[in-house]
Amino acid sequence: MKKINISNWKRKEHFGFFKNFEYPFFDICFDIEITDLYNFSKKNNLKIFDYTIYKITQIINKIPEFKQRIHNEEVVEYESVNPSFTDILNKDNLFTYCTVEYDDDMNLFFERIKLKRNQNKKNIGLNLQDENNRDDLLFLTCIPWIQFKFLQHPIINFNSNNSIPIISWGKFYTNSDKIFMPISIHAHHSLVDGYHIKIFKDLWME
Repeated sequence: MKKINISNWKRKEHFGFFKNFEYPFFDICFDIEITDLYNFSKKNNLKIFDYTIYKITQIINKIPEFKQRIHNEEVVEYESVNPSFTDILNKDNLFTYCTVEYDDDMNLFFERIKLKRNQNKKNIGLNLQDENNRDDLLFLTCIPWIQFKFLQHPIINFNSNNSIPIISWGKFYTNSDKIFMPISIHAHHSLVDGYHIKIFKDLWME
């Protein structure tokens, strides 16, 4: 983790402007093609859900702005951020949170998910202990039953330190032999702009 010197930071003015907004966040929803992701998952017998988590986290870790967080009046940038995602519906259709340390090694990452998932099955609750006092996270969630066009997330409070991005995706659909899914990206505008969403989309399509 490195501390950013705000006094000579390129985003100094943007940071100072947006961080004091009552609601300094923005959400962008769009459809993204997942044909290659879907085919790769099927070919390699991977859970599409897990591979989507891997790909999103891999891309986010290539974009510095998505790894920056606000600590009081300071800004820090993590070398890597880790996914914390909704997972496992129990018999009452309640979910749990699953936080896993990210690794570029896909097989190692999937093993970590499997291990953590098995641990969570023994204690189906929210399992929030892994998120306590951490912001080197990326919040991820899937709504596989709905092709949404808009999504607004619950926010604990509107203070300027609440700067962990949230990425959500929905039900797949086909169009002209291609597969798409809706995706939503929620970010703090003092750190992230629409341009960085464009970078995310470009990296996804590579």
